Amino acid sequence: MASKTTVLYFGIQKGGAAKSTTAATTAYILARRGQRVLAVDLDSQGNLTNLLSDVDDIYEYSGRTALEAMKAIDADGEELVSRYVHPVSNGIDLMPSEDFMATLSRWLYREFERSYPGKNPGLVLRAALNKILQVRPYDYVVIDSPPSLGDQSINGMAAATHIVSLFEPSKFCLDALPRFFETVHHVRQQLNPNLKVAGILATMVDKRRSDARLLVETLQDDEEYGPLLFEQRIYRRAATGRLNLQGFATNPELRRAIKEYEQFTEELLQRL
Repeated sequence: MASKTTVLYFGIQKGGAAKSTTAATTAYILARRGQRVLAVDLDSQGNLTNLLSDVDDIYEYSGRTALEAMKAIDADGEELVSRYVHPVSNGIDLMPSEDFMATLSRWLYREFERSYPGKNPGLVLRAALNKILQVRPYDYVVIDSPPSLGDQSINGMAAATHIVSLFEPSKFCLDALPRFFETVHHVRQQLNPNLKVAGILATMVDKRRSDARLLVETLQDDEEYGPLLFEQRIYRRAATGRLNLQGFATNPELRRAIKEYEQFTEELLQRL
């Protein structure tokens, strides 16, 4: 990985934790600050693709996604950029996703292992990104992950320099954290020894609910996870929820929608 490129992986193996919204908004804020950003969508739902590209149909990118980039083992950086990296706004390029991303595991353990014996299936994304960064340097790569701990997540963590875990205040999400960080530990041991944890971001926090406050306080008081928790919270707001409808380009309530994310991004940059 290019030494000056910070690769941020946003994840937790639970849906509804605002991973795509957080990844997209962070990418947008970094680009607005003058940074050059590559966003990588590893989720077959393509929510990051929708948010950043404003396309109505993610199948517009069929055959030109992050999945195909990972499969193009023998391609050089110029070919990867020309085919699979798409400019979507000022300062942001995108490696998109669509439904076929869900077939990554099948390809890795059938075609990849047969055609490239001895190569690690967990390092395919990192190899592609290394080639891309050699010909098109970025300040930041932002990776959005699926709500699972499968091969997309392993590849994303193996390519990252820093992990941001999302925490939506629920018992299910609280229970998911130990398994998530156990996976981070294994990836660090086996694939990416320099992987760092930037922190845990509490999202979708409903100020009206006492159980939400209690769950965040429980996490804050935990000896292991409490020190990782970002001070900034992302509260459940209608304007933020409508980002998936209005996007970033012509959103009349954008300032309200991303205000807390601005503060989170500042705190994140201080931790990197």
